[in-house]
Amino acid sequence: MYPREIELLEEIFSYLTAVTTSPQPSNPPALLTAAHIESIIAILERWPPSQRFPLIDLSRLVFGFCPKGPFDVAGIKAKFLYALFVATGWASQEGPSPSPIGKVKETNTNLLLKALANAVGEWNGGAKEVEVEWLSKVVEIVGRVPYSRLVKAQKVAFATVLFK
Repeated sequence: MYPREIELLEEIFSYLTAVTTSPQPSNPPALLTAAHIESIIAILERWPPSQRFPLIDLSRLVFGFCPKGPFDVAGIKAKFLYALFVATGWASQEGPSPSPIGKVKETNTNLLLKALANAVGEWNGGAKEVEVEWLSKVVEIVGRVPYSRLVKAQKVAFATVLFK
């Protein structure tokens, strides 16, 4: 990783630590920005599939605990989600492999689905047209894999995405 990426990741970890601890700190951390999201995307694009687990898991947490701030930049949420699809092998027209192959693929797929469930929850009510369009694309992409080939944890996350 480049020095700036390390710095941005450290800020993400500090932010997540602060917002997930009880009681909440008296000085809330600075909100994350699009630069933080871009750094995750850049690293995902360079790292080999077997080493992407921590970044995909971090992405799940970012979607779960970050307010809209970093996603106010036009297109950043769609770009981030697309990078996650690419990182887990779901971006091709054929969709993902028919079933998760190996523990790495299974884990990354499960984390992707959990990240999607967190991201989709932000679209409820008053969604912008571009978000509705991307949400339709998300449903199309996740619908490519036969439900019967997902493991139990993936089925739960998959159902959560569709429910939201």
